[in-house]
Amino acid sequence: MTDQNAASTPKENTPAAAPAGTPVPPVQASPSATGTASAEKESTAAAEEPVVVDETAESPSPTRPKIRPHAFVVMPFGKKKGADGSPYDFNAIYKLMIKPALEEAGFEPFRADEETSSGDILTDMFQELLLADLCLCDLSIDNANVYYELGIRHAFRKRGVVHIQAGRAYMPFDIFNVRTLPYHITPDGVPDPEFLKNDIQAIARMTRDTWASDRDAIHSPVFNLLSGLVEPERKTLRTPLATGFWREYNEWKQRVTVAQRQKRIGDILLLTEEIRNPLIKEEAIGEAGKALANMGRNELALEQYRKGLEGNPGNLAFRREEAFHLNRLNRVDEAIVKLKAC
Repeated sequence: MTDQNAASTPKENTPAAAPAGTPVPPVQASPSATGTASAEKESTAAAEEPVVVDETAESPSPTRPKIRPHAFVVMPFGKKKGADGSPYDFNAIYKLMIKPALEEAGFEPFRADEETSSGDILTDMFQELLLADLCLCDLSIDNANVYYELGIRHAFRKRGVVHIQAGRAYMPFDIFNVRTLPYHITPDGVPDPEFLKNDIQAIARMTRDTWASDRDAIHSPVFNLLSGLVEPERKTLRTPLATGFWREYNEWKQRVTVAQRQKRIGDILLLTEEIRNPLIKEEAIGEAGKALANMGRNELALEQYRKGLEGNPGNLAFRREEAFHLNRLNRVDEAIVKLKAC
């Protein structure tokens, strides 16, 4: 979310190209269970204990894509001008260049103005800044909101920040030594078609490399300067006031509780697939794994935790659960190896 303007002159400095990312296949799943009963037996069946309905046995395992990490984009909105009057069409820059680049890199891109549910935009924005796997920040103009949001990210998360800009000749003193990737715009302030393909590939490569870097790597200048600073656990960064952000998760949790009480395993799996927000999905996977384990389905619980680790390999709780369920499935040697790696 942003709003204000300042300096910049477009500069043409072609970044290196990179290979395209792997496309994510769509989720395909529609398990169902049907049955017939005579009218006389219906009332008797209603009083019986619920039977475990394992829809997974009735159809082949659905194709389950890897969870795409969540990328929150910090940039101005709409048309702005630099200090010298140069125009920037940030909506076009996002739509034509940034969003395709993040999708090519395998991320789920999100910008604050794309939120469609009701809620406090400020608190929801804080949740995005604090919990997103990666923040891409456009520093093309001196925008107060952009700097404020970037400062929050630098202060609370030690890694997962990428900086880009449209060829400005200088950077503000406090971030002048931060690596910033240039991209190209036309005199009208939109992505330059001549360089667009290369710019998309360069941004995709930089975001992929940043995400794939060592989990202990530090990208925040704040954490670099303050060696004793410890990054908070993601769970502690949850803001209860962000009602719009967490509404989907709360509604999902109620539906999963009903499915668990009715012992409908397939419903739990499908409900987990339905979660759209990757940040909420990690919480949902943990709840689904716990529910499946409570129902004695350790192999399905293991599948859930491993799916969660695809999106966040650093989740130690999921790693421990992975080892625990391997042991439950008598895969003791694998469990020991996983446990030692925690």
